[in-house]
Amino acid sequence: MRRADRSFILFICLIYVFAFSACKGENQSTERKSAEEGLTVALIDSTAHFKLYKEGTNYQLHIQNPFPASSKVEVIQLYTKEKPKQRADITHQIKVPIKRALISSTTHLGFLNGLQKAASVVGASQLNLYYDSLFQRNVRQGKIVSLGQQRFNQEQVLSLNADILFSFAVSAADYKQIERLREMGVKVVSIAEYMEGDPLSKAKWLLAFSAFFGSEAVEKAQQQIYSIKQDYQNLKELAQKAKYRPKVLLSLPWKGSWYVGAGDSFQAKFLADAAADYIWKDRAGKASIALDIEAVFEKGITADYWLNPGNVTSYQDLFEQDQRFENFKAVKQRQVFNIYKRVNAAGGNDYWESAVYQPQLVLADLIHLLHPTLLPEHELHYYQALKE
Repeated sequence: MRRADRSFILFICLIYVFAFSACKGENQSTERKSAEEGLTVALIDSTAHFKLYKEGTNYQLHIQNPFPASSKVEVIQLYTKEKPKQRADITHQIKVPIKRALISSTTHLGFLNGLQKAASVVGASQLNLYYDSLFQRNVRQGKIVSLGQQRFNQEQVLSLNADILFSFAVSAADYKQIERLREMGVKVVSIAEYMEGDPLSKAKWLLAFSAFFGSEAVEKAQQQIYSIKQDYQNLKELAQKAKYRPKVLLSLPWKGSWYVGAGDSFQAKFLADAAADYIWKDRAGKASIALDIEAVFEKGITADYWLNPGNVTSYQDLFEQDQRFENFKAVKQRQVFNIYKRVNAAGGNDYWESAVYQPQLVLADLIHLLHPTLLPEHELHYYQALKE
């Protein structure tokens, strides 16, 4: 999660909303075009919110629709030696590999850890929300400093003289803060992975991050994503062998409404791939849906499993929310599981950090929970049962 008091907002954003080759056995993109820098080759076929192109020894990263309802496209030129000629459509020109990075989300650290580039981080927002032990040690030693809480401390951002700030915007108002920093000379790149509607599409952002560290990092990222994709697809195929699709309820009431992922959200995709019967699978859209609590009670009371019930960690916590939960089938059968297995003393949750680039581990957890006979030896990585 990015901020303690925005955990629920980010949950909604996460449910808002490669086919690519990393080896010769995969179909490679045929998209090519002429450019001043020479032959341009698309390194991926498509994702909803970014494309990466190779231009000789340089790269060009396109961030598409960087926040909900936007039509903007950010174009980041990444060069290794001579700076290319500036064009009107270029948002930033950045020399790579970068050495000093600033981040504003736990998922950014997840991607950098996945690339073994987390040592580049010298500043971050909401320091207490990060799970990684090496990150927290660097914070204690003063190697990583705070960029602020609700908003960026602009003086701190400028004083760190970093090569790049990885940021994100959940609204046009948030994006204005990014634009103000750019006016001050800060090279800010919008990371829109939270809007991707598919777990594998989120994982592909490894490739976007890798481009800031040069061609060797890009090649390794391609190999990683190919491996992730293969593992995920194998698990998905295994799950489809299940003879029974258990009914699944998600989430927990919040301020008078029960927010659930629509049928095309990334969470619904996870459940479909795990051969589950998600009770809101027929609701169109990628965004979250605010439902009447009583309506969810009516359908959810018969669900076989209840997953991701907010920050609840015990059945007592659940009953304190609403005593009627005792009547839910999933509660009676003790089939309620949260994503709090990997949490540090400060509350940093690894699910919001590393799961973004490891969807195969999330899927394996779900299959083990929903179809125990298919993955009997699997040890839960992110999920755990509620405590009594």
